[in-house]
Amino acid sequence: AAVVGDVRAPLHARIVRGMDSAAHGAGQHLLFHNHLGDAAREDEFIRGLLKDQKCDGFVVWPTSLDLSSPGLRRLMKSGVPFVALPHVDPAAPGGVSAVTSDDREAARVAVRHLASLGHERIAFVRTRERRAGEFLVTNRLGGYREAMAASELQPLREIVLGARRGGGIDARALARAAREGRVTGAVCFNDECAIGCLAALRDAGAVVPDDLSVVGIDGVPRGEDFDLTTVEQPMDEVGRRAVVALMEEIAGRRTRPVRLELPPRLVVRGSASRPRRRA
Repeated sequence: AAVVGDVRAPLHARIVRGMDSAAHGAGQHLLFHNHLGDAAREDEFIRGLLKDQKCDGFVVWPTSLDLSSPGLRRLMKSGVPFVALPHVDPAAPGGVSAVTSDDREAARVAVRHLASLGHERIAFVRTRERRAGEFLVTNRLGGYREAMAASELQPLREIVLGARRGGGIDARALARAAREGRVTGAVCFNDECAIGCLAALRDAGAVVPDDLSVVGIDGVPRGEDFDLTTVEQPMDEVGRRAVVALMEEIAGRRTRPVRLELPPRLVVRGSASRPRRRA
């Protein structure tokens, strides 16, 4: 059984594609369920399948990254094999198999790319997230700080973007910092944040990448439409490896939990360049 958030979301769709490819190649069938971020829906689906004994194991994109939701607690208590993906809080209970993307390394790759272009004033830019998203923010912010220290650069205070009336992102403060030269490069928490920044910066009269170089994280498909440089998470491979790990556990070929953290890759486009010389 594959329990994911929303198969319409780009990253979820890529994970589903990877899971389906691995299952089909092994002659297995997947039952898909969207919990849409609702812990009650997640629990209802897991409870029903456990009761009916309709599947041999689960691959779960959990509603709670610390695996504390009722459905995940039920699954752990049942003893039925399962693999969590693509983000799991290190504080989650041990003994759980997980295949994840390396979020800290994604932020480090973004910083290293901007530093290699000659940027020294690089900011970490984020939006306000729900509780589940805060773990990702903390993880990626940690990677940003590590890479800044490794590049012998001074980390800047993180920039938290607000919501604009009528929708979208209010990035006027970021645009002002860019025009004044206080920030020349931005590592955005994710691609959606980066795309919102590009639109808001344009509206504020800032030019990307002349005034500010922007790098996103995740590698969502529509980033290409915005010429966004990004650090792509290997979501297809995360889904594939999770199914392989689950099948190994079901077949008894592995008796200990597996923890795999897959590396991201840099995708260079036009939203980042060398910093512009200033008078």
